[in-house]
Order: sequence, then C-alpha cells, then structure tokens
Amino acid sequence: MIDTTPFEVELKLVEARFLAEVDGLLKRLGSLSKEEKLILLREIDFLERLNTNGINKVVSGMSASMTKEIKSLRKLYSAEGLIVTSTLTPLTALVQEDLTLFMSQYTGYSSAIKQNVIQGVVAGTPNNVLAKQLTALTVGNLSGRDASFLMEETFSRFDGAIKADAFAGKEKIARWEYVGDYDEKNRDACRAVLDQGGTWTIDEINNGDAHPGVDFVSRGGFNCRHTWELADEQPDGTYE
Repeated sequence: MIDTTPFEVELKLVEARFLAEVDGLLKRLGSLSKEEKLILLREIDFLERLNTNGINKVVSGMSASMTKEIKSLRKLYSAEGLIVTSTLTPLTALVQEDLTLFMSQYTGYSSAIKQNVIQGVVAGTPNNVLAKQLTALTVGNLSGRDASFLMEETFSRFDGAIKADAFAGKEKIARWEYVGDYDEKNRDACRAVLDQGGTWTIDEINNGDAHPGVDFVSRGGFNCRHTWELADEQPDGTYE
C-alpha cells in the first residue's frame, strides 16, 4: 500500500507556512479599524491560501501515487498471468472521488478559520489572544492524527478497490487472506477474521462469510489497519 509518510511530512510544512501567514495577517489587522478589518477578512479565501501554501501539492502528490499504484498492481497481476481487461477510466474517477473526500476536511477547516477571525474582530478580541486561538485551531487539524487517519483510510480503501477491479470476473475464484496488526486496538470483527486464519474469495468476503462486519474494500471500517492480500495458495483457474 502507498506510504503516507512523505505526505504527512509535507502537511506539517504546509501547517507551518499557513500559521506564519495567519500571524502576518493578524499583525496587519492591528493597524486597521474594525470596519477595515471586516472588509479585508471577507475578501480573503482561506482555502486558496491553504492551496498557495501547499495543500494542493500534497493532493497532487497523492493523486500521482495512486495512479502509479494502479499501474504497478496491474503490471504485477498481469505478470502472474492474470488478464486484466478493465480500463483505467473508472479507477481514475475513483482517485478523484477519494481525493475530493480528503480535501473536504480542509474546505471545512478554512471556513472555520475565517469564521473565528471575523467573530474575534467583531468581539474586539486582542490580536495576541486571537493568534493563540487560531494556532490551537490549526495545529493538529492540518497535519494531526485526524488528517493522517483520513489519508490512510483513503489509501486503504483505494487499495481494496483497485484489487477488486483487477480481479473482476474472478470474484468467485481467487482467494484472499486478511493481514495486518494484531493487538489490543483490533476491532472484534477484525480479530475474529485474523483468529480464523483462513482464505476467502471476494464474493465470500462481501457476503460476510469471513465476518459480517468485514468486507473487501472497507475491511473492518473507517481507519482499519488491515488489508486483503492475495493468498499464496490458489485454486486452479485463478489466472486463466
């Protein structure tokens, strides 16, 4: 699956640049009247400022990695003898859908930033207090664990979707095993599947044969740390 580390590092840099820009904005507001402040703030598009500071670069990098992963897995399965007949178009659409969901958190965040600044100005909140409030709102929301969780979830669901696409027509034949962390954080459903240690077809998995709470693309649910991997032992005809 795609490594999220480079993107998490870049998000921290985006966060630092954005905070520096917000700090500069607050200093600039200090020399303006309340009316002038409100006029300026209404004109600022904080989502655009996030993009300028690199959020769009992160998303573009994620998109490139996802497209590369599609081609890599298709090449791998083709080399093993699987005839891949699907086109890239549906998967490209999936990439865009997943990235739109990922980006939605920043759309909401930028609106919250603008609302907080305007409310602070109207209430007469001192700039130093407002700066601390915005820092608290920013740190962790741009590059914190929630952002990492959503990024990991985006890549995990994508991983399952492209595997299912590559094995279209083999849903009742190719067998898969559930792999990933086994610890106290496991959901009951995931632990039950891991404890069984069996293999299942995509149809069986989606029918709940492994466990009613686990399917092929979503696995055990949001932020699941497990994935379905092609089992070593396969029945005859899997790659015909």
